[in-house]
Amino acid sequence: MKKYTQAEFDAIPVDGFGIKRCPTGDYTAINCFGAGCSFGEGCRFGAHCSFGAHCSFDAHCSFGAVCRFGAHCSFGEVCRFGAHCSFGAHCSFGAVCRFGAVCRFGAGCSFGAHCSFDEVCSFGAQCSFGAQCSFDAHCSFGARCICEFGQFVSMLSVGGFGSCGRTTYFFLLSDGCICVRCGCFAGTLDEWAAQVKRTHRDSQIAQAYLLLIPAIKAQFMGGFCNG
Repeated sequence: MKKYTQAEFDAIPVDGFGIKRCPTGDYTAINCFGAGCSFGEGCRFGAHCSFGAHCSFDAHCSFGAVCRFGAHCSFGEVCRFGAHCSFGAHCSFGAVCRFGAVCRFGAGCSFGAHCSFDEVCSFGAQCSFGAQCSFDAHCSFGARCICEFGQFVSMLSVGGFGSCGRTTYFFLLSDGCICVRCGCFAGTLDEWAAQVKRTHRDSQIAQAYLLLIPAIKAQFMGGFCNG
């Protein structure tokens, strides 16, 4: 993969639409990119990069820590981001993107399925998430965010339960309904309880799962913060 210098990047022409179309390459030697750049698949970028608005990136691009992106940037699937990256409003991400800890997202960002977020990531209002996205501890969400169940008010995650020690996610929807994602299961809290009883009967696993229900209800009813 070709490694571009700042001079080589600066020499890439802007097309008639005002877009600098950059081929697949290693851009880790460059820190500052203007607005309206478009990058091919599998590009690599170092830490502390900054990008203006309306930049676009094909699939499998990777970024170091503390990168900054303007509004309306778009990313293909399976992109990787280091910790402390920040994104402007209305950025969009393909499926299976992964984000390091303490990333921040502006309002109206959208994420494809199976994206994963490390701890203490924060999201502005009206962000939307595809199915099976995963969140580590202490993530926070703005108003009117949307998950696979619909618009939600708050989210809780509980790890280490079940035969696989998986993380279970509980979403309090805006209509007051509580929905659950646990492994391959996705449905309401009552449907999840019934599924637990069918699958695990009266085992210790079932008892541990079912004991979560009053705790989750109490946290949501008490106005517990997202996390």
